[in-house]
Amino acid sequence: MKVTLDLVRAAEDEGEDFPLLRAGVARGEAIGRGGDWYGRPVNVASRLTGVARPGSVLTTESVHDEAEDAFDWSFAGRKEAEGREGPAAAVPGA
Repeated sequence: MKVTLDLVRAAEDEGEDFPLLRAGVARGEAIGRGGDWYGRPVNVASRLTGVARPGSVLTTESVHDEAEDAFDWSFAGRKEAEGREGPAAAVPGA
């Protein structure tokens, strides 16, 4: 999670000529093959990324519950992301 936030912040720090990143984070079992990852959490994270605003990180409720005390959270509202587990939370800063 911290690495994801660091990447989003690094893109912001590059200035307005650099595109803002958006990210989604989910947890669960995944399989690594040939340098790529497959599984339900990968698909959920991808869907969250698709609905995230530029410069934000969205997570599943289970990620939020696991890392609640480690970051500053704000509620992003319920997002329509097929296969998502519970409401998404945005982490604008840590």
